[in-house]
Amino acid sequence: MPINLENEKLIQKFLYGEMPEEERFEFEERFITDANLFQRIKVSEDELIEKYVRGWMNPAERSEFEQNFPTTAKRRERIEFSRQLFNKIEEQKQKSVLVKKNERITAEESVWDKLTGLFLTPKTAMAAAFAVLVVVFGSWILYQNLGTLKTEVVKNQNSDISETPQRTFSPTPEISPENIKPESENNAENPNIESVETPAENTNELIKETPKPDKTDEVIKQTPVLKKTPTPQTAPNPVLALFAGTLRSGGKNNVLKLPENAKGAVLLLNLESIDYKIYRAELTDADGNLLFQKDGLKANKSKINLFIPADKLTKGDYLLKLYGKNDSGENESAADFQFRVNR
Repeated sequence: MPINLENEKLIQKFLYGEMPEEERFEFEERFITDANLFQRIKVSEDELIEKYVRGWMNPAERSEFEQNFPTTAKRRERIEFSRQLFNKIEEQKQKSVLVKKNERITAEESVWDKLTGLFLTPKTAMAAAFAVLVVVFGSWILYQNLGTLKTEVVKNQNSDISETPQRTFSPTPEISPENIKPESENNAENPNIESVETPAENTNELIKETPKPDKTDEVIKQTPVLKKTPTPQTAPNPVLALFAGTLRSGGKNNVLKLPENAKGAVLLLNLESIDYKIYRAELTDADGNLLFQKDGLKANKSKINLFIPADKLTKGDYLLKLYGKNDSGENESAADFQFRVNR
């Protein structure tokens, strides 16, 4: 079930007992047939209790919770159990923090004791003193040698210092368009060079020419794209919860709203007890005409799911008779269910 603000408000109104009777009956039918909605109601109830116990509610929310929620002994027991559970969890957290802190302090003390213990024994004390002397003496020798490592470059007056000649590179002469002579003049000045015929078209013009677009691209662009026609979707099959008896409390008849595109409807038959292993259902109209029957039905947790095709359900009143097969194989009347269909 998707979580949204409207569903959360409806659930809170249901838990606080603020729903009108008709709206509460419709909401009960919804969560009887929808397991996700029923699970969400349980989660919301646990969250309200946790917020109250942990003190996460503001004064207005806390006052509303205390006035509307703990109306039954079972809810008050759950609140007290949750309070004790959260207090126990907090105590365990504090104990674990103290244990970790003590372990860290003990570990630090043990390391320091080991370090100090090295200098308490005579052997380790002598070794430490000798190591200090070696470090000091080695540092002094290194400092003395640093002065001798500095060298000065002394220039010898008797030695001739010859400079290496540097090569000079003459720049390449640039050729301007004016210095370019026609091919005929070059051939005239140099008769040994054979003339090479060049094409009449100018190369710059050939470079500037853009290629013509391929006709295949135009054909691909002009091909129409076939759009798939959406397939008509059928409406979901509605579910109606029915309880044993002809009318529900308050004298209001059970109404089944059947969409036009629905294939049928599912009737959720709620029994007071499971007295038979196999049941048989018969659907009749207001005149007593038999419209539909189904054998071999089995109850699961005092509930029977019965699917009725849409062509058997027109607008009007219906009576569903449920029979149970006894040990001798005879059908006995088990329950009657009355409802109305609106289309």
